[in-house]
Amino acid sequence: MNAGRTASVPWELLVLVAVMLSCGCSKSENAPTGTIEHDPNKALECFLATWRGPDVETEQRTRLALSKWQNGVIDPEPILLSVSARKSSKTHSVTLSLIAYDEDKDLLGIVVEEERSDANGAPLSEYYPVYAHLRQMDTADTRSIGIQLRGKGDRKDEARWEEYVRSKEIEETALKRNARHYMDTMPPVYITVPEPNGVAAWIRLYDGDGNQSARVRIIR
Repeated sequence: MNAGRTASVPWELLVLVAVMLSCGCSKSENAPTGTIEHDPNKALECFLATWRGPDVETEQRTRLALSKWQNGVIDPEPILLSVSARKSSKTHSVTLSLIAYDEDKDLLGIVVEEERSDANGAPLSEYYPVYAHLRQMDTADTRSIGIQLRGKGDRKDEARWEEYVRSKEIEETALKRNARHYMDTMPPVYITVPEPNGVAAWIRLYDGDGNQSARVRIIR
């Protein structure tokens, strides 16, 4: 099953935009200099100060990001604010929606970590360089990644991902502009659907210098 072919707008992005609009943080080309609307830094601070995630842990991570933003020092360690998996009722494709916070904007990818509650499988950890071809990322980056539900024996294809990272033919400007192009150029990202009393799955962020975020459990 290939579940990486959807370009629907993630709910996190809709929430982010709604929060910015509700607190006057929308960016406008005609806004006067010095206003929140003119200053994307103020817009980001407004978002971090007002957004409320789906649980207490998300709000704690958002407050941590706000404190790092306000301390005047560029912190190289990324923070994964939110991650969720959604299945389309029309196409049955599955996307992973993430809000990533990274002050030095050098994210490279995500780490998929899985554990079973029984003794039938060893813990699994796979590194996917899904941000390898993205440039000019936002400090708070909202993105959907097409994933494939992991079947028995499915593992990351190391050769295909190495080829993807080395590729010179991927149009980076199109990746920024077109969500479908971004996902269609990417090799499979395998994730097991989290199950109560079964498999638990987490996501981490990592950058090119080896910095990693704390892991965040996938919300269905």
